[in-house]
Amino acid sequence: MTAKFAKRTYKRTQFPIPCAQCGAKAPRFTEEQFIPDDEEYTGDLQVIKTENFWSGKDGEIGRLLRLWNGKDWCTLPYGNFCTTQCAIDYANNVVETRWRSR
Repeated sequence: MTAKFAKRTYKRTQFPIPCAQCGAKAPRFTEEQFIPDDEEYTGDLQVIKTENFWSGKDGEIGRLLRLWNGKDWCTLPYGNFCTTQCAIDYANNVVETRWRSR
């Protein structure tokens, strides 16, 4: 199963992977679920975020819940890096270190 954040598709992993350059951890692997206003969430997942939601199409009013199972994390979007800038910085550091050691 994959989750979407910021228009990217992530894969699931069992532990948070830190960025090799800056150390930022990957985000939690979460799911979104719509709950009508008159109902309560009764599932076994942790509620991470709650937003009020109104559907203009259907006229439904409720809450959009972001749910986490407590153990799954997303992989980083750029391999071992959180951003392309971190990947570039890491590569430049490796090249500079090799040049200095010559």
